[in-house]
This record gives sequence, C-alpha cells and structure tokens, in this order.
Amino acid sequence: MTEKEALYFLKGELKLAQKVAYLIPETERSNHSDHIDALIYAIKAIERYRTEQYENEELLKELNKFTKREHKAEEVFIFDVILCNNDVDRDGDMFCDSAIYELANKYKGVTGIFNTKQPYISARIFKTEVIEDPERITETGNVFKEVKAYAYMVRSASNFDFIKDIEAGIKKEVSISCSARKKVCSICGRDMLHDRCVHIKNDDYEGETCRGILTDIQDVYEWSFVSPPVVSNSIKY
Repeated sequence: MTEKEALYFLKGELKLAQKVAYLIPETERSNHSDHIDALIYAIKAIERYRTEQYENEELLKELNKFTKREHKAEEVFIFDVILCNNDVDRDGDMFCDSAIYELANKYKGVTGIFNTKQPYISARIFKTEVIEDPERITETGNVFKEVKAYAYMVRSASNFDFIKDIEAGIKKEVSISCSARKKVCSICGRDMLHDRCVHIKNDDYEGETCRGILTDIQDVYEWSFVSPPVVSNSIKY
C-alpha cells in the first residue's frame, strides 16, 4: 500500500467513524464499538503520518544544504547510523566526552565510499547529533553518549541492492577513521602518544584497567560499513 492509498483509507475510516461517534445517540454507541475503535485508530495513524511527514521534510531541508540543486524525497534514500560512542572499544581505547561532540561536528558533510570498484557506491552525512542514555553507564562511570549520523544517497540502479541491505538490517555496523592529538592514559594522565607513559593498555594496575582516552580530535577521514567492525571505534593516528 502506498502512502497516498494509506492516507485515503484512513480518511475513509475517519469519516465513517466520525458519523458513528458523533451522530449516533450515546445509548446506541455500544452497538457500533468497532467503528468507534476505528475512529481512534484512524486519528492516531494520521497523527503518526503527519509527524513522520514533518520529520522527513525537515531532514530533506538539511540534506539539500549539501546539494547543488534541490532534491525531492523520492530521489534520495535517507538512513541513520551510529558512528561511535564514549565507551571502551575492543582495542581498549575510548573517546572523552568533548571528543564525542567534536566528532559529531566534524563528520557533517563527510562522504563514505563502500566499494572500490566501479560503479562506486557512496553516501554523505548531512546531519549529526549526540544521543545520551542516562540509564547506561560506561566502564569509566560516565553517562553513555553516542554520535548518530543521518546520511543520504541518490537512488539509482547501481545502489538498489545496497539500499535493500540497509533496509533489511544486513548492513548496519559502521567504522570510522579519525586522528586525535592525544591519547591520555587512564592511570597516570600522561599522553600515551608523546609522553613517557610506562603503563600498558589493557593491563591491570591495582584493580584498574589501563585505557587510552582519545581527546582533541584533529580530523576525520572516512566512515564505512563493515560486518562486523574490527573495533567499535576505528581510529587512525
């Protein structure tokens, strides 16, 4: 069912239910409970539809800031991905909170290329935001934060199957590549890249595990789908 067909159906249900709910005496409404339920369903469905339409329109406005001409909704495929978070990754590194916000800002407009052979498949990030989950705490005791990105690609025959894989959840894991000026030792606070830190990452010191805290993001290079990512936050120095 298309959006137009769905809306037409809902409007029909709404009109029918309105007649039942408002024109039939209250003493007889119990005989038409199915139609009254249809009214409630139709109103809620239309509200959801309007909300989704508004959100899609707002995303399209943001998207068109990165294009040379204005694109319509049917021309593009919009999807969201989680780029990184502030918890410890599989390599024993983590982003500090300030780095999370720096990454969110720097990844706007960055293009990801997902194959190296023609025809190339690529998508561009046009919006980012930092999502906090107060009920989730990181290994180091901080509130969990992650960078959510909204990306788009122009629909074409060459990326049809790729889009289907994203919609089906087959392609969803993302790795990023960026450079950080410092990687601070969680034990002594020294820069593990440039100072004489004697601690070894992932080793335990009096009950505390040594971690590398990435801070002061200098640049971001790329992002890509991988299955699964080698590390949850893929970093280049």
